[in-house]
Amino acid sequence: MSSLIFDSDTQGLSVVKEEEINEATGKSEKKYKIRGIFSTIGEKNRNGRTYPRPLWERNVAEYQNEIKSGSINTLMEYEHPARTEVDPMKAVSKITKLWIEGQYVMGEAVLLDNPQANQLKSLVDNDVKISVSSRGVGSVKNGIVESFKLITYDVVPNPSDYNATMNGMCEAHRLCEGIVQDKTYEIDKFGNIIEKLKEPENSVENIDEANVNNVEAEIKTEPEISDVNIQEQIENSLKSFKDSLKEDLKNSLNEIKESLKPEPVPEVQPEESEPVQEQVQEPEQVQEPEEIKESITLAQKQDAIRELFENFLQKI
Repeated sequence: MSSLIFDSDTQGLSVVKEEEINEATGKSEKKYKIRGIFSTIGEKNRNGRTYPRPLWERNVAEYQNEIKSGSINTLMEYEHPARTEVDPMKAVSKITKLWIEGQYVMGEAVLLDNPQANQLKSLVDNDVKISVSSRGVGSVKNGIVESFKLITYDVVPNPSDYNATMNGMCEAHRLCEGIVQDKTYEIDKFGNIIEKLKEPENSVENIDEANVNNVEAEIKTEPEISDVNIQEQIENSLKSFKDSLKEDLKNSLNEIKESLKPEPVPEVQPEESEPVQEQVQEPEQVQEPEEIKESITLAQKQDAIRELFENFLQKI
């Protein structure tokens, strides 16, 4: 894991005012150039960190490509922006040279012509000291800087209290000994700097043993579903179904009974005849009318159907 690191070495740094001819206008212009020691190699700096020589040799060599290509990473901003990207609209100076000389990283930069840079020029004209600070991404182990990648240098004030610029707040981020505390980065295989996002609090990595135990306890308190419970549910459902079916069949039976109920048959009155001489003879068998026979037959059907339904209901 890498962090954004700032380091400043103010020894041997000066701002030189030189007259140069502007090729576009042909007029002489005053240039403010920052020259001197930009970083110290192999020695503990005021932040208690040491940058090994191989680390600076690699970074200075790679930075030559930035200078030749005119990359925005050659631009210097004012103070310590807590980001790895250089904002060209906030630049106050441009690095024109960077090289190693003995145990130092030497550099040269020229102040730009914009309102903020002109304010710096005014400070220089009034003998106010300014300095430079490296901005890069790397990791520190036992005071040794590792896997460092230089982004650029920034222009910073040269205060009497050095700790005032390397501790406190930097663009809403906490700065401790020149290291931004709440942002982390990684360098991919192509040398690109990528900011690592914070893991959400409920991520898998942040689930501790206590949370796991709580989840297990909640699972244990859930009612268990057994085969006995399932059987009871099935039996209750069947019973409700059978009761409902019986009720429907009873209603249907009543409707059938009403539809089969015979209409009343009028009584048959014997015709009056003239009195005849009494003759003693055996009474004849009176035959029932066809309507009565048919009524009896329907009643028997009704009883048979009712008996069938009642037997069916008993079997359910």
